[in-house]
Amino acid sequence: MFKMENEDLKIDNNDFQILTEKEKVLQEIKEKIKLIRGTYNLREEIGIPWLDYNGQLSDTERDNIIIAYMYERISGYKGVDVSSINIEKLKKENREASFKIEFIYFGEKVSSDIEGGVFNGI
Repeated sequence: MFKMENEDLKIDNNDFQILTEKEKVLQEIKEKIKLIRGTYNLREEIGIPWLDYNGQLSDTERDNIIIAYMYERISGYKGVDVSSINIEKLKKENREASFKIEFIYFGEKVSSDIEGGVFNGI
């Protein structure tokens, strides 16, 4: 698998950058969280019916639904034991959020911040 940077292939000295297995897993997990972050309320398997629950779910309840779904998806990777996923809201009045994920990959602790952006439903 090739290294991605800002959703583009990373090229250094006219060569694609090849990832180690650990880097590959981390990159896949980051991309998966970005996808979930941006589309969770549009997908039936995890979406919160906006019209049914508008104003009825607290921020914490919504966050817990999102985090539980992320745990489920990320824990499916061989050798990955998710220790924590945290959502940090940038401002109370908007829907911007950043994520911090920590997991153990074949005995080695991995921690990564995933940049903020619009997170539907927050």
